[in-house]
This record gives sequence, structure tokens and C-alpha cells, in this order.
Amino acid sequence: MDRINWKLLWREFQEWYDENNDPEWEAQQLEIEALVEKQLKSGNCK
Repeated sequence: MDRINWKLLWREFQEWYDENNDPEWEAQQLEIEALVEKQLKSGNCK
């Protein structure tokens, strides 16, 4: 099983988000951002 490239995934998510901006997403995006930061800091991604 391939390791998840979180940085690439996050970049793709941001591009998608920019194209499909929805006000309801605002709060969720902050939660997802915190989750991704946590993943990056935990060393689960290279």
C-alpha cells in the first residue's frame, strides 16, 4: 500500500476548494487544516 502524500493531497484539496468555495465549508476547512498540520507534524508523511 502506498504511503499517503499529505502535502500533495492538501494542495489538491485547496485547489478543489478554491473552485468549489462554499461558505458552509469555512469552519470545516479550519478543522481539516488543523488535522493536516497534525499529520505533517506527527511524521506520518514524508
